[in-house]
Amino acid sequence: MTLHWTERLAEWAGPMVVKELRQGLRAKVFGVVFGLLLVVCLVVAVVAYGQANGAVGTALGARFVVVYLLALGLVAFFVIPFAAFRSMLREVEGETWSLLILTGLDSRDILRGKWLTSMSQAALFASACAPFVLFSYELNGVELPQVVVALVVCAVWSGTLTALAIGLATQARSRLANSTSSVSIIGVLLVAMWAGDAVMGWLVDSPYSLSRGSALLLPVATLALGTTALALESAAASLRLPTELARARPRVALLLTMVSTLAVTALMFVRVRGGRDGATFGALGLGFYLVLVGLFAISESDGYPPHAPRGPLVRPGALRSFLLVAVLLVLMAGTFVGCLRVVGLDGRALRSVVASAAYPLLYLSLAVIVGRWRVFERFGVALATRVAFLSLVALGFIVPMLFCLFTGQQLNARGPNTFNPFLGLANFVDDVGFEFDWNLKVLAATALFAAGCATVVLSRRDGAWK
Repeated sequence: MTLHWTERLAEWAGPMVVKELRQGLRAKVFGVVFGLLLVVCLVVAVVAYGQANGAVGTALGARFVVVYLLALGLVAFFVIPFAAFRSMLREVEGETWSLLILTGLDSRDILRGKWLTSMSQAALFASACAPFVLFSYELNGVELPQVVVALVVCAVWSGTLTALAIGLATQARSRLANSTSSVSIIGVLLVAMWAGDAVMGWLVDSPYSLSRGSALLLPVATLALGTTALALESAAASLRLPTELARARPRVALLLTMVSTLAVTALMFVRVRGGRDGATFGALGLGFYLVLVGLFAISESDGYPPHAPRGPLVRPGALRSFLLVAVLLVLMAGTFVGCLRVVGLDGRALRSVVASAAYPLLYLSLAVIVGRWRVFERFGVALATRVAFLSLVALGFIVPMLFCLFTGQQLNARGPNTFNPFLGLANFVDDVGFEFDWNLKVLAATALFAAGCATVVLSRRDGAWK
């Protein structure tokens, strides 16, 4: 018997969606936020109607569409991801997710249900704003494609933030981690809400925003969609039992995310003939992204059980995750160098691109080496590695500045700040100065040497674990 497409969709979504959606719709928070959103939209509509009658022929649509999108952004970029974070955190604290697994649900089914529930609520909020947005469109001053693209950006960004919030909640396995995660997610969501509202406002307010921003929006959207899948797969892997082999899917998700993003970026870069600023911005953004991902990748436990299947992306252990991040950093630098060669090589942009990959590779490698020292073993690999990374970055920033201060040099002197992850990178990105290419060679050679040492350390630990 052939199932209807709605039945197949419900079967794919799983029972978690029904459970979470019913529970969420009954919550007081949902009713309060939904009611406030409708009241705000109604008040803005009354104001728009009054201004439209008092100024016949004036295009007011863009102004009021932005107001509605800002109100929707507050819900989609903050309220919904934070509610998803708190819901997942309660599951982790009470360990009720393990009871759900006993019912036959996989950890991926649980997280997919959480995410789909949040997206369903976001769709309900968006449908409440839709009539008011349509009313503002009738006031002229805004094109329909601009509104549609802004709503698509809202949906993609909300989905990414929700997945990240759920993934962060799965990492809170202690009271300290719980408090740290709760404070961190609020700060991250506030910044993300500001960024999302700014992009949506720019898309609606500027008549040329789509043509100008297409070269940037498409790679960012590709990265955001890939990050959504990566966050959910990583969260599902962290919820699995220690004896389960669960690292293959996150690694495949990371590989596909970066490869697709680099491919789209290279295509748009060559198409619009991007220059130094485009290559520098792209390298800095993707380098920072790989630092955040790599900080979790290098914090994995070492070794793997004897029965583990072979394959670089399948076997658990930090060695394979570290090598994957290192290869992606080199691939990122090579992609942007190739783009610069196609559109015209710029020496300053070339230094910026190489430095954007060298600094993450250097400090991630040093964190692997220091975090595996025996003195830190009692803290656990994950905590020791992450603390080592943050400490090394802080030392790399402070020590060169103190050296410059005591020797009477400028704080951003290029030589002493070669290994400074902030001022050194700023010097490489700076327009002035072709004379310090040797700094880049030293930095790149040191990063590759540190990566080799980290690989040896992780390989030996894998061997010792057997």
